[in-house]
Amino acid sequence: MAHMTAGQVHKHLKDNPDRALEADNLESVCAACHNQLHPEKAGGKARRKRKAQ
Repeated sequence: MAHMTAGQVHKHLKDNPDRALEADNLESVCAACHNQLHPEKAGGKARRKRKAQ
């Protein structure tokens, strides 16, 4: 497995803003891994859900 440089920070407890930047709430991940953790986003842009027609 190839190692990559972490370029993103993933926050585990997004619903608790008081702990948002505590070290035990943060995880360094590469961009590809961060995208896997947030499949609802595509390149930093939220995907739009299509309305049923």
